Amino acid sequence: MVIDELRQAIQSMMYDGLRSGVAAGEFNCPDVGMTTNAIMGMSIDVARWYNNDASAEPERIADHHAQMALRMADARRD
Repeated sequence: MVIDELRQAIQSMMYDGLRSGVAAGEFNCPDVGMTTNAIMGMSIDVARWYNNDASAEPERIADHHAQMALRMADARRD
């Protein structure tokens, strides 16, 4: 039960952050719910394939995933 509550809390934060970004004009995300689910899925799935022997450092994986999430949200760049 605790894990499900944490997942729901994180998903709500992600949704709220995307929705706020759309309202502020920082993201052009036509479907906040689907984008939230996609980013959450991508983030959770790392635990399925990552291992300490992998050639990718955790920081590199985090940076790559952050860039992909920004693309999913169609982040506006100056």
